[in-house]
Parts: sequence; C-alpha cells; structure tokens
Amino acid sequence: MRMKGYPRWFHALLLAIFAALFVTGGLLVPTTLDLQLECDVPWRLGADLRIAVAAMHTTVAFLMLMLLGALLGIHARAGLRQRRNVRSGLGLVAVMGMLMVTAVGVYYLGDEQAAAIAALAHLVAGGGAPLLFGYHAWAGRRHDGRYSGGKKNK
Repeated sequence: MRMKGYPRWFHALLLAIFAALFVTGGLLVPTTLDLQLECDVPWRLGADLRIAVAAMHTTVAFLMLMLLGALLGIHARAGLRQRRNVRSGLGLVAVMGMLMVTAVGVYYLGDEQAAAIAALAHLVAGGGAPLLFGYHAWAGRRHDGRYSGGKKNK
C-alpha cells in the first residue's frame, strides 16, 4: 500500500518497526510480570539476553517516535481535515502517548507500586496497540473503496 505524501518505503518501514516493537515487547512481558508485578512465570529471558532485547525495544521505540512525528505532519493532518478515521487515529495517538509516558515510568519511578502500575499500563497499551493499528488501517482501506468492490463508501 502507498501512503500519499510519503516515500514508497515508508509504509513497509512503519510496519517493520511496529512489528519489531511488538515482538521485542512480547519477549519482555514475562520478565516484566516477574520483576515488576511479582507474578510467577514459567520462563523469562536470561539477564544478558533481557538487556539486549530491552535495548533493542528502546531503540526501535525511538525510531517509532520519529515515524510518528512524520505521520502527524501529513497523514494525521489530512485525516483530520477530511474527517476520516478520526476516532481510531486519535486512539492511536493516545495509546502511543500512554506508551511513552508509561515507559518512562517503568524505568524511572522510584516508588515500586507506581512503577508496577506503569508497567501494567504499558503491557495493556502495548498489547492493544496492534489491534487498534490494524483497525485503523482496515477502516482507512474500507473508506478508500479497497474492500467494497472498488466503489468508494460514502
């Protein structure tokens, strides 16, 4: 799919970064459940691998922030102007904002209970983000007529 106003590779990069965030985050879930939320888990990453995966997750998150900045400038403004997918788009912005805030909380909150709440919120938001992202993409394609026999929906 080609996103108007972006280079041909932008959409593929966005999907790759999103997938990398989800996979690296998923690998960190058992450790988060064990260390932050004190849940018994049957398996989690060893210390060396956990540090490497956490560094990858953080690096990919910074890349996603750059892509989000690029999306806000063209894609989000056009969607708002045309009043298309506004709810799901604003939902994505809210979820990404929550992920940013809770990520900082996980690492830097000194209070253990506050850090555990931030970790749980981060897991819930991160787990739900792909569903909202998928819905947003599906609704946009449906609106463009790609799933309605080639006719644009009104």
